[in-house]
Amino acid sequence: KKRRRESKEEKELVSDSNVEEASPEKDTKHKKKEKKSVDPPENTRNDKKASKESGTDDRERRRLEKKEERLSRRREKEELLQKVPKVDENGIAYTKLQIKRMLKRVKQGLDPVPTEDEE
Repeated sequence: KKRRRESKEEKELVSDSNVEEASPEKDTKHKKKEKKSVDPPENTRNDKKASKESGTDDRERRRLEKKEERLSRRREKEELLQKVPKVDENGIAYTKLQIKRMLKRVKQGLDPVPTEDEE
């Protein structure tokens, strides 16, 4: 299938015929609409500002709650770490994995070092 190239004259004729055939309703479509400049009442502007401020207050409140929660978790972990020994009876340091396991045991209320019966 080959496309036929239209000459500029044919394009102009087609576009002119479209304009002539257009109804008066379609002609109004091209006219620019005049915008009415009506300012909203002051109280609605204040309401919008208040809603934005309440949104930021809500975000700020949630941010502070998260921060406080993180701090409380950190404090709890530090308290538990104080209960866990860092070295065994021979003076050898426990590994991070062992310390983590002991923290879990302390959280459950058990002794940090498992007894021979538990192992």
